[in-house]
Amino acid sequence: MISKRYRRVVLIIAFVLALAVSTQLGRAHFRSPFTLPTTPAVPPPAPEHDLAVEHSLTSSSFERNLRDIQAGKLEGYRLFESKTNGKGQGAGAWHQENAEPGYTCVHEERIGPYGDGGKWVCDPHKLRIKGSACLVYSVGSSDDFRFENDILQKVSSDCEIHVFDHTVPNPTTKPPAVHYHAYGLSVHSSGNLRTLKDIVNELGHAGRTIDIFKIDCEGCEWVTFNSWFEAPVTINEILVEVHAGTAEPSNNPPAKQFMQTMFDNEMLIFHKEPNIQFSGGDSLCVEYAFTRVSSDVVAAVPKLPNSEN
Repeated sequence: MISKRYRRVVLIIAFVLALAVSTQLGRAHFRSPFTLPTTPAVPPPAPEHDLAVEHSLTSSSFERNLRDIQAGKLEGYRLFESKTNGKGQGAGAWHQENAEPGYTCVHEERIGPYGDGGKWVCDPHKLRIKGSACLVYSVGSSDDFRFENDILQKVSSDCEIHVFDHTVPNPTTKPPAVHYHAYGLSVHSSGNLRTLKDIVNELGHAGRTIDIFKIDCEGCEWVTFNSWFEAPVTINEILVEVHAGTAEPSNNPPAKQFMQTMFDNEMLIFHKEPNIQFSGGDSLCVEYAFTRVSSDVVAAVPKLPNSEN
């Protein structure tokens, strides 16, 4: 028979054990407000990243994805409206129905003033990287250098800029860093007119890349555009205001020939802007912006109808 004393000892031991278990459970679920916080352990420093390499990889991946997106968009692209196929119409109707942008510039930026005189430029950050290798030709100024001034101030002060205008012999607002030439563009060099080929050779730019070829020559675009691609340079971007040129000859007007030639030389439209402040109707002027693309991008576009049809 167990003595009372032994039973008392057993009960005390059981009570102590129960108390200990209860205390541990309480600590697991309850923290006293009077308990001082402990300092958390400091994790080891993360390994250093080469940000330049990381950016390069990200950019490469982004560019690949963008090319895939562009290719998908161009699979259904048509340069000319399917029913009329770019045949002659009034300027308002022709530009409404044909030559829509088919390429996207992710970092497109407006350079120069809002309204007339400003231009949309494709990815100008690439010109900042080029430094003094950046080359800009601007045909037709009317003594307005706001675009060129913005190139120097917003894009790169290292860009080499040449402006050509035979109608303004002595400009009064030219920025000091801009090179001015008082002759215009033509298909034959004579007097105060030059072909682009002769201009390039005279300035010693043969073999170089013209990053931006900006032209507003009040209609000379229709007779000179083929000769642009005969000059011994690579033109990466063309910013041009076109003036009417959509009616005659009715089966193949100059505007259609022009757009077909741009496409055949791997220049795709990335921006289109009608000049509704100073033109309209059959005399509509439109700002077109083209960027050079690789041949594989052009290959994604279904074969276009012959420009003679």
